[in-house]
Amino acid sequence: MPKPKLKLKPKPKPELKPKPKLKPKL
Repeated sequence: MPKPKLKLKPKPKPELKPKPKLKPKL
């Protein structure tokens, strides 16, 4: 049970990071 909870947390964080970083570079 504690495994699926930790997997859901790191997923939404890495997706939001690559988005704002690509914007300032463009």
